[in-house]
Amino acid sequence: MNRLLAALLFALSYGVALPAHAEWVALVMPHYGVELIDTTDPAKWIKTTPDEIFTAHGITFNLDFEDPDGFGFNDTLLGEARRERLKDVLEYVAETLNMSGELDMKVNVSETNPGGPLAFAGSVYPLLAGFHDASSFIRLNTGAKPYAGFPEIELTVNFYYNWHLGTDNPPSNKVDFFSVMLHEMTHGLGFTTLSTNTGASMTVPGAYTRFDQFMVRRSEARYLFEDAPPAFAGTPNDLISGDLGFNGDTAFTNYGQGIVPPLYAPNPFLVGSSLQHWDTGHIVGGAVMEHQFAPGQSKRSYSPLDVGALVDLGYANASVIDLPWCGLQSFAITQPTGNFTVSPGQQATIALRASVTFDHNVDCRESDVLVTYYINTQKVGESPDRTGGFPVSIQRGAGTYNLLAEAKVMQTGETMTASKSFSVTEAPALAVTPSASTGLIFPDVVVGGAADRNVTVQNTGGTAVSGTATVGAGPFAFSDGTKVKDFLLNPGASASFAVRFSPTRKALENSTLTITSDPSGAITLALKGNGIQTGAFSCGASDASPGAADGFVVALMFIALLVTSRRRAIRCNW
Repeated sequence: MNRLLAALLFALSYGVALPAHAEWVALVMPHYGVELIDTTDPAKWIKTTPDEIFTAHGITFNLDFEDPDGFGFNDTLLGEARRERLKDVLEYVAETLNMSGELDMKVNVSETNPGGPLAFAGSVYPLLAGFHDASSFIRLNTGAKPYAGFPEIELTVNFYYNWHLGTDNPPSNKVDFFSVMLHEMTHGLGFTTLSTNTGASMTVPGAYTRFDQFMVRRSEARYLFEDAPPAFAGTPNDLISGDLGFNGDTAFTNYGQGIVPPLYAPNPFLVGSSLQHWDTGHIVGGAVMEHQFAPGQSKRSYSPLDVGALVDLGYANASVIDLPWCGLQSFAITQPTGNFTVSPGQQATIALRASVTFDHNVDCRESDVLVTYYINTQKVGESPDRTGGFPVSIQRGAGTYNLLAEAKVMQTGETMTASKSFSVTEAPALAVTPSASTGLIFPDVVVGGAADRNVTVQNTGGTAVSGTATVGAGPFAFSDGTKVKDFLLNPGASASFAVRFSPTRKALENSTLTITSDPSGAITLALKGNGIQTGAFSCGASDASPGAADGFVVALMFIALLVTSRRRAIRCNW
């Protein structure tokens, strides 16, 4: 507990007189606590001349920034952006309240506390029994300054955290500055309690806020703070029941659910959060004054429930001022990124994707967008899934296609289109006869002779294909004696090539025929042939003449026959 507050409560409890000149008030700031202020202290809280005077929608804000040069709101790089974003919040608040007046606002020295709250703000309340309005409300409604020399609202921001200062949606690792400042400013307008976890006042007996006057046990329709002066009419268990609500007429009506809107009342009691926030996750449609706020989240406009509570607190002219719907700044097709190739007779699976960028020159609400895709003017699908890139998947065979995508803002009807063309082509395909697994097998050929075998290449694809047929090393070539032939085949066309085996020796010969084309690649056929020879005792027909070696063998055999004087049949062994 704040030491000044502890001293005051001790004095009140034991009858110790406070200094006669002192006029004590309490600065109540949810997420921080209560600080006692002696309004007669000559050390004034605001400067004689404000650092900045800002007027918006009838309300003048006299702003004092307490940060030293180079730090916080006076940071060399980010100070100006932080101040401007805070003024955006004040402008929105002023437009919502729809009243004229003046407020002094002190922005305390900023914190860089890794364990502290994001920010905290509040207003000043008297140390008297009763339901009391915030001094900010009194100043705006009466025009009179409740405590001379002291601000009506104080704000402290913790710049340890990674803040998002832009008007676009915050990324998942940043906290939205506008949203948090709007939340804290609303506490400064009186959306706060003075109840402790026992129901007793944080300051003096019977001293509560106007907000406390509307607190009820929902299931029993029972008010917790009643009578004059007010007293706690419940039990401590009521305050941790999860069954509390704010029973203001306008809040009830604006909520529109036929039930009292729920307040945050967890077990255990959480000082700074319990009782003075809507119950996050149980508010239909969400609200600025819910008790939790996560990085990447944006709540930049009051819900009807938030505004209803402000009206019940006395801001009679407050009205729902929705931020405008964001317009589209750009729209683009992100897929397909190129053309497609498929096998003959097949279809390509094509992912259609798109992206939108909203115009965030001013604060606005990002709207719902529906993207519809058309192929050659025919609708092929639609998607509202912005996170997924508005995905649609289609299948198409060979052809050229014109893609048109239309993005439509559902809340305003604004549209934007993008287009591109793409094609699906069948990959050139070659059918080779005989197949690569069979290859070309030549018959036995007498050395010096030749034999031909045909190879047929057919284009079975949907586009023309060019290629090259190449015969490898060895006694193989095309019938015209060349080793290489180029070809160009239209769809369905074929070409035949005669491959010749011309052995120059008695031997088994091997080589290859390689047919290459783009993009089919290479097809290789094995070439096999057997070169043979003939002589005087040849058992096979041949146009070749016996050589010297053959004659020598015949002579030896003839001599052997004479020696043995026995005729033997000669077997062919070649």
